[in-house]
Amino acid sequence: MIKVEKPEIGLKPYPHLIIEDAFGDSSLLNSGFPSDSEFIKSFRMDKDMTYPMKNYLNLIIRNKTYNALHNYIYSVEFVSLFLNFFKDEILKNFSEGNLLFNPFDLPIIGSPYELSMIKINENLKDSPFLFPRLDLGYGGVDYGKNNGGGGVHTDNYGRVISIVYYVNSPKDMEGGEHRIYKIQDNKPLLEKVIEPKEGRLIASLQTNTALHDVNPITKIKGYRKAFYLAISCNKRIWKNSEDWLMKLTKNRDPQNIIHNGKSLKSRFKGFIMRKLLS
Repeated sequence: MIKVEKPEIGLKPYPHLIIEDAFGDSSLLNSGFPSDSEFIKSFRMDKDMTYPMKNYLNLIIRNKTYNALHNYIYSVEFVSLFLNFFKDEILKNFSEGNLLFNPFDLPIIGSPYELSMIKINENLKDSPFLFPRLDLGYGGVDYGKNNGGGGVHTDNYGRVISIVYYVNSPKDMEGGEHRIYKIQDNKPLLEKVIEPKEGRLIASLQTNTALHDVNPITKIKGYRKAFYLAISCNKRIWKNSEDWLMKLTKNRDPQNIIHNGKSLKSRFKGFIMRKLLS
């Protein structure tokens, strides 16, 4: 579905790219976006849905556009495309010892593997592989304050590439921008602000320095609709950096991983209960 052969890669402060009209005509994705009542509350967005939730399955059954999107995202083709977009930067990080595995040597599972909660396998006997994920969701006032990563962070330590796609251009919105940071004096410093725009896709290589956040929404008419996509490894793939940097990442700080693991478990129980009641 993505027709761009080789988009321009921004290297500062870390590898990232922007593709306009990434999936072609965005109007069908916008008009077919599920209604508010079909989503459930989430710690990732205000509300979201993903495979294999009942309403997600209903969506890809009834809507041809979303069925095609699902089949495209959960494919070897999609994962390979984005790996090749960042090929030079991935190989550079592997040669420098930042990556524990070379992603280009790993098999790709082109089907849903991570079901709702983050799934990282710490069993040393199991072989690493790559897999895609797609979440649909939206945010309103205060989105980005306590969710959307909850401030400046790097994604989990199995994440290779993170992607956000904006389904709409919200009216009268203040905040909601994707912000990326450089590191100066061991602290995050805002480097770039990217506006949400219908059809715009942002992807970034999730190195240990890939600090980003969502500017909290303070005003909006309606919701900021988006897809959150990821290409991940089933095992830890990034080598730990210095302690101060790992603390900045939040999600890769060993102390936070233990704490968040308990939190995710309790949240997942809540998700199961909501799903059973939906």
